[in-house]
Amino acid sequence: MKGYNSLRQFVYDYKLFLVAKKIDPGKEGETITFYLKKRIDERLSLSSKQFKAMLKKRGYSVTDLKVIAIHDCVYSISSLESFIREYFGLNYITPAHYKRILSSNAFKTGRLKRLYEFIPLRIETKIEFVRFIRARRSIPKAELSAIMNQTCNKNWRDWLNELIDNGKLQEEAGRWSI
Repeated sequence: MKGYNSLRQFVYDYKLFLVAKKIDPGKEGETITFYLKKRIDERLSLSSKQFKAMLKKRGYSVTDLKVIAIHDCVYSISSLESFIREYFGLNYITPAHYKRILSSNAFKTGRLKRLYEFIPLRIETKIEFVRFIRARRSIPKAELSAIMNQTCNKNWRDWLNELIDNGKLQEEAGRWSI
């Protein structure tokens, strides 16, 4: 079996794995998903020198490759939450899920372009911070904390306290809203 020569080949294999997982989410034994997962692992181990050099240069791990594959496979991304649900296969999202996606090298290097509609790559000014909160309308405290710790510089807590003191930001049932 030949290994991967390009990221596109991995994306195609992972897309096939996701489709098989939806059709046959088998738990044990020789299932289609087990076979495809094994094939992906084998092809990763046999990948070409150029592919491994590209991964090393960009700092991508297997997790980053999966994030990129889901980003490229999903037809439409309606929100960051829908992307995270697709990646983890869960209905409930915790701040740890946000952290895992936002701390990935795939996000930090600018590879996940469709996610930047919902979350900017960096938030460096107070104006950008306020725009982000307005765009999200009502954002849970834990979610805001997880997102800001990954995308914003360290001043975001000061900006938050300033908005609270000025009365522009209100807390409603554990959520921030402007």
